[in-house]
Formats: sequence, C-alpha cells, structure tokens
Amino acid sequence: MPQKCCVTGCRSNYTENGGKTPYVSIFRILSECSGDEGKLQNWLRHIPRADWVSSSNSAICIKHFASQFIITHDSATRTDGTTLTVARKIPKLTKDAYPSIFENCPSYLSTEPKVKRRTPADRRKHNSDCIKSFQDVADGMVSQLRNSAWKHVTTADKVFIYLLCTDSDNLQVCISIVITNDLQCSVYRQGLMIEPNKLKWIFGSSNKLESWSALTSLISHFESSADKPGALIDEKVNKIITLCKELLVDISDTVFVNDHDYTCNTSSADEGKMYRLITHVKEQLELVQFIRPRYSSTILKWAFQLFSLSPPAYIFARDSCLILPHPKYLRSLSSCFSIQPGTSLSNHANYLFEKAKC
Repeated sequence: MPQKCCVTGCRSNYTENGGKTPYVSIFRILSECSGDEGKLQNWLRHIPRADWVSSSNSAICIKHFASQFIITHDSATRTDGTTLTVARKIPKLTKDAYPSIFENCPSYLSTEPKVKRRTPADRRKHNSDCIKSFQDVADGMVSQLRNSAWKHVTTADKVFIYLLCTDSDNLQVCISIVITNDLQCSVYRQGLMIEPNKLKWIFGSSNKLESWSALTSLISHFESSADKPGALIDEKVNKIITLCKELLVDISDTVFVNDHDYTCNTSSADEGKMYRLITHVKEQLELVQFIRPRYSSTILKWAFQLFSLSPPAYIFARDSCLILPHPKYLRSLSSCFSIQPGTSLSNHANYLFEKAKC
C-alpha cells in the first residue's frame, strides 16, 4: 500500500470514491533529513501543520517541491568522454531540497525558492547539450556522428540515423532512428518498430529528443545490442500482434460478433472460425508480454467451462502450451455457486463472462 502525503488537504495516494488515485512519488521525511537536524527543522517549519511531530512513517509527496529540487535523470561520463543520460524510474531530491508548494493551503504558506545560478562551466555544458529545435538536430548531426559507424540522411522534416549490418549474403539496415521536425523520436530494428514505452528510460514520457546526451545514450545502447541473439523477439511478437489486429478488422466485415461468441451466417462459417482462431492467437501473444496477465472475458469463460468439465485436462492444457488462469483464480471467481455432475454450465459461464468485463 503506497504511503500517504502528510500535508493538510493533499490527497496523494488516497482512495477517492472507492477507487485509487494515480500513484504519486513520496519521500519519507526522516529518511531524507537523516543526520541533519537543521534540514529536518527547516522541513518541519515549512510544512503547514501546527504542533505536528513527524514519525518514522511520515512522508511528503513530490507535488510540494519546486522542479529545481527534483532529479529525474542520472548522468555518467564514459571512458571515451561521452555522457550517458538515463531517466530515473523513481525521482529523487537534491540535498538542499525543502517543501515549498502547498496548493491546498492559503497562498501565503507557499514560497518561491531562490533560483540557483549555474557556474559558467555548467551553463556552457547545458547549452551545448540542449536541443531546442529540429534545425539544431540537422546542423549538429555531422559532428555528433563523427568517427562512428552510424550514418544519417536529412530531409525537410526528418532526420534518419542508421547502422548497417552485413552477413554472408547481403547488406541491411540493422537499427534506424527517425527524428521528426517536432523532435519526436522512434527506433526500428530491422524494419520493426520498437514500442515507445521501451524508450522511456531515455526520453521519459514525452518521447522527445531534447539533448545530445540522450541521443548518445540511445545510439550506444542499440549499437551494443544490434547483434545479440533474440534481440528481435519482442519486435517480431509485436508485429504478429499488429497483423492479427489488422486481419480481425478485415474479417469482421463478414463476421457478426456478439457479446458471448463469434457467430456468422452459413456463407462465412470459415471466416467465423478464422476470427476465433486469430483472436485466440492474438490474446495468447499479448499475455506473453504481461508481467501480471489480465485475461479477457472470453478466455475466462472458455477456461471455466474446460476446468469444470475436466480439471486434469485443463491443467494439462495450461502446463503444456496455453496461458490460462490458475485454477485457484477460477475457483475464487466461481465461489458463489457449486458445480454438480450433469449441471448445465452455460449460465455459470455467462455469469463469469459478465463479471470479468466489470
């Protein structure tokens, strides 16, 4: 269970109207101020709670800190002098951070921290690393790719960066990076697009190229993994899922789909069977990618019917080739009714079908 924010009026990580609010990063007060009594007193002085004493579990959320106190990226200098910059999954605070923003309290309780002046060296480093426009990318690409195996092509609205690979038969593009005129960045491995959420560790949620160090990190990462066995597996699986979705759209023109099954008229019986098969393949491939599988209502209905008819057959199918719910999960879903020999399963299965959609 995530910790709650201690600030009066702040609802971060609380339950609202029976549902959870989006998770907000929090910081334990005593942990952040460990060994520094002056820093602790400064934090307690700024938090607007009279006569309040913090405990070991007291925490404050990230909403109450100015952006200059929040570290969202880590950087390191490689042996060749280039900089590796990686987005943090969990933000952290600078050593001089203190809470100063309290939107749910009277405005006079919030203060504006003094903006720290960068040293001349830091300003030069920041300005040289920052990408402000597409023209910056087009103009700086030659110097950035100097002495590397990567090539680039610049058009009016895109920059293509690519790495060529050779085998015994031909020459092909192993990795390509596409940067559009709005600085959106996408990566392809042998023609298959890499999911944007797999690039968040570099770009964050914006998926925009905002610094040369981010581009250096991207190039270094994919250059080192270009020839690794199995590097294409995820992209190929995603490609198959996409093709299945396209096939389902094409077939759906001749197949009528209702809430409980895929039915069709006599003239399109083969299409109806194909629709069911492709849907099953797509769902199984999607389940492979999930850390915590979320089963569709159709799979739950089918799994319950098979498990009720023959638990050994269900366990065999689950252990051999199919990704199916655990028997304990099916029992928990069906705990409100019992199955006796000869009992019709249709009503029970439809009940689970509707319950799974909620």
